[in-house]
Amino acid sequence: LGRLAASLEVLSPLSSLSRGYAIVRRLPERQILRSRSEVEVGADVEVTLAEGSMACKVLETYDSELTAERKK
Repeated sequence: LGRLAASLEVLSPLSSLSRGYAIVRRLPERQILRSRSEVEVGADVEVTLAEGSMACKVLETYDSELTAERKK
């Protein structure tokens, strides 16, 4: 039973949030976003973190290659 509980904890979305990930939803539908193609510049989104959430506006979107370039 203990191993099952540990396995469930690892799979929990809340556990992922505590490791620094976030859940982003397009507003007002609250649809979870999985790709930048699901949201347009100017859209309102909600970002859920391990401790709280925030309302944000999309200023720009980038593909994966450009994101890596911006980090340099």
